[in-house]
Amino acid sequence: MILKRIVLKNIRSYKEQTSIEIPPGRTLFQGDIGCGKSTILSAIEFALFGLGDINGSYLLRSGEKKGSVSLKFEVKGRPYQIYRSLLKHEKNVVQDKCCIIDGDTTTNYSVGEMRSKILEIVNINEKPHTKSTSVIYRYAIFTPQEMMKQILTENQERRVEILRRAFGIEEYSNAKKNTDIISTWAKGEIRVSSEIAKDILQKRTLYNERRIKADNISRHIDKIRDFIGSSDIELKDLQESIDDLKEKKDLVLRLETSIPYLMKSVIKNQEAKEKEQHILEKLETDLQVITESEEVVNRLKNKYEDYLEKKENLSKMEKSIKLYESLDKQKTRLEQSITNRKEYLELQINNDKNEIKLEEREIKEQQDSIANLQTLENDESSLAHHLKRLPSLRKSSLHILSIISKNEADIESRKKIVDDGQREIDEISNIGEGASCPKCKQKLTKEHISKVKHEFFEQRTKIEREINNLRNSINMQEEKRKKVDLDILDLESKEDILKNIRKDIVKLTERRNAIEAAVKKLKDRDSKLSRNIEMLQQERYSLEERTELASLLNHLRQLIDYKQLYTNYSIIASQYESQGLVAQYIENLQEVKRKPKIESEVNKAEASIMSLTQEIILGKENLIEQQNLYDKNKGVIKQLEEIQSKVRYLESEISKKKQILAAAMSELNGIRSNLEELQDEIIKKEKHNRNEEILRQTQNWFAKCFNPSIEDIEKYVLENIKEEFNQLFQRWFNILLEAGDINVEVDENFIPIIIQGGYVLSIDSLSGGEKTSVAFAYRLALNTMIKKTAGMKHNLIILDEPTDGFGKEQLIKLRQVLDELDRAQVIMVSHERELEGFVDTIYRIIKEGSISTIESVAS
Repeated sequence: MILKRIVLKNIRSYKEQTSIEIPPGRTLFQGDIGCGKSTILSAIEFALFGLGDINGSYLLRSGEKKGSVSLKFEVKGRPYQIYRSLLKHEKNVVQDKCCIIDGDTTTNYSVGEMRSKILEIVNINEKPHTKSTSVIYRYAIFTPQEMMKQILTENQERRVEILRRAFGIEEYSNAKKNTDIISTWAKGEIRVSSEIAKDILQKRTLYNERRIKADNISRHIDKIRDFIGSSDIELKDLQESIDDLKEKKDLVLRLETSIPYLMKSVIKNQEAKEKEQHILEKLETDLQVITESEEVVNRLKNKYEDYLEKKENLSKMEKSIKLYESLDKQKTRLEQSITNRKEYLELQINNDKNEIKLEEREIKEQQDSIANLQTLENDESSLAHHLKRLPSLRKSSLHILSIISKNEADIESRKKIVDDGQREIDEISNIGEGASCPKCKQKLTKEHISKVKHEFFEQRTKIEREINNLRNSINMQEEKRKKVDLDILDLESKEDILKNIRKDIVKLTERRNAIEAAVKKLKDRDSKLSRNIEMLQQERYSLEERTELASLLNHLRQLIDYKQLYTNYSIIASQYESQGLVAQYIENLQEVKRKPKIESEVNKAEASIMSLTQEIILGKENLIEQQNLYDKNKGVIKQLEEIQSKVRYLESEISKKKQILAAAMSELNGIRSNLEELQDEIIKKEKHNRNEEILRQTQNWFAKCFNPSIEDIEKYVLENIKEEFNQLFQRWFNILLEAGDINVEVDENFIPIIIQGGYVLSIDSLSGGEKTSVAFAYRLALNTMIKKTAGMKHNLIILDEPTDGFGKEQLIKLRQVLDELDRAQVIMVSHERELEGFVDTIYRIIKEGSISTIESVAS
């Protein structure tokens, strides 16, 4: 995986959209502590794996509702782009939209789906965990600064758990945990099965007893069914007799009801006839009143028609009158509008004159305040030219320091040669003549001793000359370095001055732009004032209102005749209404209109009286006929009651027998159901007996066969990893602390062991640089082993403040570490400026207030 570009928006101290190109090779994000360097690394991890164990409130910029990260990268030459966003929801910050762009295809994913897809794309063979990031990524590619030394002090159980996940062998531990779970479950199942099957013999005895009782009840039920069958036949014969008599009984009951009804109906019709006669008399009186109203209507008809004509003309003219009134209101409104516009123009002209004077005075004051802008711009150009030498001077200082360190190491190695030679001479002198030489095993003679001493003295003289030359070289380099460092300090002080000048230039430039805008605005206002004065003098304001007013006056003159005629008609119509003509005419006309209805009601009343007379005659005849039929059949009711009494007795006996039958059937069904339950229970208990035996055998196999095999396999795999891990751990540590006498290794639980002079040291007793070296070497060994065990082929490594606590010599060793790592892409975050000489690309991060910005520095 090779990173190409990351874009941040509202992520911690990055407010505006910030785009960072990440080229191949070594890239350094450099800046002061707290300026926002590590935020870039956290944003890369968030883009790949989401929040995981990171709090969303940590990433989202304070006070913002939304934030996002877009990451572009390549895997085996194939480009991908990831987009993830954060959303503040009430008091929490949650992940919002996330998608992957593969070529031209954009696919949206849920948070869980996104994590699985990324692991597949970057070829990390690891199960996705919803609430944590990728363990392999954390140790093989990027470890946050706060986790660098954490692995050294982690408790044993936690460390081994992390390493199992990182090395991809947690399946062994999971297998053992699963067997413990299965064994615990089996133990419980055995106890349950034993408890369930313990009373199986008693259940079989009870089953046989219940089966005999069920047979006895079944025979008793057959006898009851025979009795019920014979009683049903007798009951059926009686029921047929009842059906014949019921028809006659129904006739008698209907006659008992209908005879009184017929008597009431005859009386009711007689009363209705009398009522209709009263109605007919009233209707004849109403006809007389209507005749009188007809005479009044004929007398007032001509005046009423004249009134209607006037009202119709008024209605037709009403639209024109309303138009006249509306136009009159518009005329008043337009006259007022023209007056208001004139007053407004006069007021605006006075205001503009006053404001133009004030603005001219303010512009003059602002122009005086930017008088030194050109001087500042010249100073900025001169300082920027001088500061171009700063990166090369820093690189030169590091190069000189590297030469001095190498010369000092050469001096120490030559001193060691002299000391070793002196010890050999002293040893030979102490042994004396005749003994064997400890160096060449020859017999020591006076000549041989003299020769060895002579050779040693020549070698020592030569080495002392070389040491003097090296010291002279060191002194020369020190002088050269002091001069370079003085130049660097001078340029760094100028760099601070340049920053302040640039800030002043930005402020004055903004002020100059504001002045230019104010001048332009003043010209516009002056032009507008001239136009308004000319408009007022020539009365060119409210032109539309003036045109509209002229049109209205012409239209009003055309409508004045309609207005006068409308007034005359209104007076005449009001006189008719005040005389009561309209009300009197309409009242009598309503009475006249009732005449057809009253005549129709008279005809209906006469026809109703005739119909009621016929119904009364027919009702009396029907009443006599039904009374005779009732007297003939009324004895059937007593006969029917005797037969029904006998039927009720038989039904009662049958009901009792059915109740006995139901109870017996219920008891039989209960016993049969209980027999089925007992049979099922016996089968279940037999099954549990068999299950108990199988579980005991399985439990024994896990304890004696499976678990010991898993433990042996895991121990063998960890031992192989540990052996190669130790070699890598020691190699990286020895590079970082080459001149020390401290050795390191890990035990079977991968606990780092520090040895000095044959004694084991506590990690807490180490210096800051030594502790960082141990953590860094452990991290690099983990990185290499995880890549190997996980089958990864990534050429990317990310280092977060890797030199925390390093001295200058260890900083120089970091170059050798990076060279031996041989990664296609290395991304480092550090506040150490000495690292600038080790990288290909440098980004400097500057934080002003709460906002971070990034600028590229020539490497």
